[in-house]
Amino acid sequence: MELPGNSYFSDNVADLSWTGYTVLAVIVGVFSILGIFLNILVIVVTVRHKQLRQPLSYTLVSLAVCDLGRAVFGGLPTTVTTAMGYFSLGRVGCILEGFAVAFLCGIASLCTIGVISVERYIVVCIPMGAAIFQTRHAITGVALSWLRSFVWNTPPLFGWGSYVLEGIKTSCAPNWSSRDIGNMSYMLIYFSLCFAVPFAVTMVSYLRLLWTLKVVSL
Repeated sequence: MELPGNSYFSDNVADLSWTGYTVLAVIVGVFSILGIFLNILVIVVTVRHKQLRQPLSYTLVSLAVCDLGRAVFGGLPTTVTTAMGYFSLGRVGCILEGFAVAFLCGIASLCTIGVISVERYIVVCIPMGAAIFQTRHAITGVALSWLRSFVWNTPPLFGWGSYVLEGIKTSCAPNWSSRDIGNMSYMLIYFSLCFAVPFAVTMVSYLRLLWTLKVVSL
């Protein structure tokens, strides 16, 4: 079945039936609306109650902002394009959506989770007084997470790497599958620095935390 309208690729062919697109659009829409509501609730509650403004809260609010951005800039447009059955936002729209989702949801949230894991490790595993995770540490960690995400998601905007349609071709993401040397070099560095490093920090922190809790419980 050929897709209607001015889709991103003129030879785009439907991967689902219209029923499939409709059901998927409803699912994505429901989760997007829930994500917007719940993450706004987290942010508002934290801002309004001073007792919640602890170092950990700054990282949790940052994570909520990441998820909110993913719902607004990724979930809602994907709901619309999926309901239409094709990507209707054009090449520029694809690039902007891919950048926003990768920047807001991808690397920023992953790095923030790494900061949270380090905070938990310091609080639980290091004897009181030896090291204290303070507000300035949390703010610095959050700022560096966003800066890191911004730096490593901008190269495709200038020709190193690219953002393309993915899956059933109603949303966009970094070009993971291209064999072009430019895309491959970008994705290898992107994966190593923006996925592997934060993931390793998170795993090491929580494994050390679990080991400490096990030792204490003996």
